Amino acid sequence: MLGTGGHATAVGAALGHPIDGYVGPDQSVTDADLLRRDPSQILLIHGLGFQGERVNLRRVLYERYVAAGFEFVTVRHPMAIVDDRATAYPGSQILIGAILVAGSVIETNSIVNSGAVVDHDSRVGAHSHIGPGAVLCGNVTVGVSTFIGAGAVVLPGVTIGDGSVVGAGAVVTRDVPSAVQVVGVPAIQQGGSR
Repeated sequence: MLGTGGHATAVGAALGHPIDGYVGPDQSVTDADLLRRDPSQILLIHGLGFQGERVNLRRVLYERYVAAGFEFVTVRHPMAIVDDRATAYPGSQILIGAILVAGSVIETNSIVNSGAVVDHDSRVGAHSHIGPGAVLCGNVTVGVSTFIGAGAVVLPGVTIGDGSVVGAGAVVTRDVPSAVQVVGVPAIQQGGSR
């Protein structure tokens, strides 16, 4: 498992079986140690969630290890509800109580956190994080490396651009460009109106 914090705990619980080792600053296995090992003998689990200012750390680590030949486990909690017509790409994580409705797509290395809903025909870009209790109504598109905060609601047909952040509890009523932060009800760009 990469990481040892709260997200790692939630992901470990979703797996339902013991983890053989952890990579982190206070662990016996370091990043350098892991990269010296045979990737065909190890399956990795991403234990990092949203890292605030280091928003791309999860993506950087994923890409580093994939380039070195490692494979990441796809995590699906047994108490998540995933329609047979939904798609979760390799390395994605669907946690307890999350709901994926028909036609929804969760791309590589993305998180749909506890109790979040991804409604019909919505797409979550690679390396993104849908926070606990967030709701993506139908036909929503979330860009690459994007964070949707806890309890946020994104209305039908809205697109959230790459690298953007939607604050906790926000209600997004219209498209959000790439690389901005929006907050509030209705959501506006932080530091000014949209």
